[in-house]
Amino acid sequence: MKKILILITEKEKFLGSFLSAAKKLKINFDIHFYSEVSIEYKENKLVIRVDEKDLKNYDLIFFRTIGSFVEIATLISEYCLEHKIKIIDPVFQYHGPYIDRKSFEYIRLIDNKLPIIDSWFVSLEELNTLEEKIIYPCVVKKTDLNRGEGVFLCKNKKELRKIFIKIKGLLLIQKYIKADKDFRLLVIGNEVIGSIERSLIFRTDHSVYETNAYHPSKQEKKIAVRAAQALGYSIAGVDLIFDSKNKKWKILEVNRAPVFKRVAEKNNINVSEKIIKFLKDQI
Repeated sequence: MKKILILITEKEKFLGSFLSAAKKLKINFDIHFYSEVSIEYKENKLVIRVDEKDLKNYDLIFFRTIGSFVEIATLISEYCLEHKIKIIDPVFQYHGPYIDRKSFEYIRLIDNKLPIIDSWFVSLEELNTLEEKIIYPCVVKKTDLNRGEGVFLCKNKKELRKIFIKIKGLLLIQKYIKADKDFRLLVIGNEVIGSIERSLIFRTDHSVYETNAYHPSKQEKKIAVRAAQALGYSIAGVDLIFDSKNKKWKILEVNRAPVFKRVAEKNNINVSEKIIKFLKDQI
């Protein structure tokens, strides 16, 4: 019987839902933490095991969440490439440590001529060169965080510099698009399986939303699927916002391994089952 391995971080909240979905669908799979992975270099060979089992026992490996384990995921992907084990997502075999970074996302989106928000990726020292270009308020983001974390709204130059001094690193500055809603489209494979609209309540270093089910247009679905494909993500949460000034849709960001609880609830769908079934179909 074909076997699937799902790798997660300790913060993953959907362990139970995946187990229930696999049991219902009668799919043979294991789920483990990255901390259970052992990597051994022995006699000119690389051996990777999880829970004492060689990864060669699996037909497909799904990197659900990554967190700080990008290096391990990259090594595993190389091992899978050598031993012809399929992985989700294959992006790990080509882009190394910049996977899941907003800076990386924007390069791929630009390359595929997808609608992004005007942005700058700079350090505190480089801010002086942008003074005349930045219009306030502006949005500032850490590139290594997702799920609404590490997002700041700066109303003036003083607030912007304060954030840079606090974070001490490169940050993404984005043009602020005035809108009371944005939209999350959940993509599995080449299909949008559910969507929500999110009304912003509060934003400091994270975002809190009220949500409702949303029925996207063909154009929105096309943008979302193309964005996921451009990044090599089989499962993605694509966040869109409508720029009323230019009458165009823009991509806020693309989240690999997105939180899907609200999409599931508002659209009355079992996302875990859809993910597990999708993985089975890839073998």
